[in-house]
Amino acid sequence: MLLHPLALSSEVWGTYGALLARSFDVIAPDARGHGKSGWDSEPFGIDDLADDVAALYADYEQQKHRRRLVDFDDLIALAVKLLATDAERHRVSMLVRLAPGASYPAHTHADVEELHLLDGELWIDERKLVPGDYNYGAPGASDEHVWSETGCTCLLVTSTKDILR
Repeated sequence: MLLHPLALSSEVWGTYGALLARSFDVIAPDARGHGKSGWDSEPFGIDDLADDVAALYADYEQQKHRRRLVDFDDLIALAVKLLATDAERHRVSMLVRLAPGASYPAHTHADVEELHLLDGELWIDERKLVPGDYNYGAPGASDEHVWSETGCTCLLVTSTKDILR
C-alpha cells in the first residue's frame, strides 16, 4: 500500500507505482480530501485517515488470497520512501532499498538522475557502487541492469518521467 504525504495525492508515485505493480499488488489510494477522493466537507483528522487506510486494507484482505505490501520498514524486494516531490519539475527525492538479489528494471532517464549509495553494494550495468559512492545519470542515458547481490539503500533524486522497460 503506497500512502502519499499530506497535501499531495497518489499521483506522486507515478512511474514508481507502475514499476512496483509489475511485481506486487499495489494499492495507492488518495487520502480523504486529496486527489480524486471525495470529501463531504466534514472536519477530519489523522485518526480518520488511519481508519480509512485500515478499512481499505481489511476490504483488500477479504478480496485477495495473495497479497504483498511494500513498506520501507518491512522490506520485500524493493521499498521506496518518498522524501520530497517537485510536481512542477517532475522530480522526486527518495530513499530506495533493494533486498539481496533484487533488481530494478531497465530504464531511460528523462532528466538527471543522482544516486548516493548509503549502504550495501549496487551494480549499475558494469559499475559496482559501494557505500559513499555517487552516480550521475545524464538525461537520455539508459541503465540496462541495476541490481544488488547484498541488498542496499540509496538516496535517489530523479524524474517521475523516466521510461521503464
